[in-house]
Amino acid sequence: MRKMSIQEFVRLCPKEGVFCPADLFAARMRRVIPVHRASEFIGDFYVLLNYPLHNPQRIKTLAITPEEVFFSTQTTKSLLHYRMRNTIFDISLIRCLKKTIELPINRELSLCFGNWVAMHLSGVSSSKCANWVALHHVIKMTKGQGSSCIFSFRYQVRVKLPVQENFEQRFETICLMSAIEIEALHCVYQEAGIDDHLLLLESNVLRQYDHHFDNMQELVSARQIGQFLELFDLIAINKICHQPEFEEASQMFEDSEYYFATKLKRRRSFN
Repeated sequence: MRKMSIQEFVRLCPKEGVFCPADLFAARMRRVIPVHRASEFIGDFYVLLNYPLHNPQRIKTLAITPEEVFFSTQTTKSLLHYRMRNTIFDISLIRCLKKTIELPINRELSLCFGNWVAMHLSGVSSSKCANWVALHHVIKMTKGQGSSCIFSFRYQVRVKLPVQENFEQRFETICLMSAIEIEALHCVYQEAGIDDHLLLLESNVLRQYDHHFDNMQELVSARQIGQFLELFDLIAINKICHQPEFEEASQMFEDSEYYFATKLKRRRSFN
C-alpha cells in the first residue's frame, strides 16, 4: 500500500504554514493522499478529522499520525473504538476519573490515559462526525479567528480546527484528569521499586498549561488517588464476577462482588 510520510504532507501546506479544513478537504488532496479501506489499529495520531463531504471514494476520516497521513473509509469513532478494543486501558479508567473528581458521567468524552490524551473537539456528543486532537503531541496552542484554535505539532505540522466555546474549561479538566493518573502511576512505580526517572515526560501543552505541571500536581490529593484506584478495583471485580467461566464460583457467595471487594480493599491510609 502506498504511503505518504508526514514530511511529504507538510510540503502540501499553504504558504501561510497552517492547514485549515478547506485545504485538507480540497479535491486535490484525495488525488495524492492514500486511502485505507480496512479497519486498522491506530496506535497514535496527531489529529483524526471527520471528512464531511460526499465523495466517490467513501472517505470518512483524515488521519494525521507522527509517521504518515492517510484517508480512511472508517469514521473517527470507529477507529477509536477499534483502538480501545486492542489496548490495555479502556473507557472504565476514564469513568473512574470522572467519579473521582465528581464530574457528571455525561461530561467530557475525551480519552485520558496518563500522558496519552486525545480531546474530542465537538464536546459532549454521541456523533460519529467528530474531530479529535492528541494533546500529548501538541507543542503549542494558539487561538485563531472566531471559535478556532491552531494546534502545532512536530515537523512543522500546524492545523487550525473549530473548537467549542468551553474549550478552555474542558482543557483544564483534562489536565487535572491527566495529573491524577500520572500521580497514581508514580505511586505504583515507587511501590514496585522502579526508578522514578523512567516517568519523565516529554514537553507538551498538558505539562506547560499549569507552570510546568507543578500547580496541577498540588491539586491532586492522596485521597483522590486512592479513590481512583479503589474504583478501578471494583470495576475489575465486577467484570470478573460476571464472566461465564466464574459464574458457578460467584454464586457460592450471596454478594460475591462485595466479598471480593472487601478482601481486596486497599490497606493504605490517605490524608
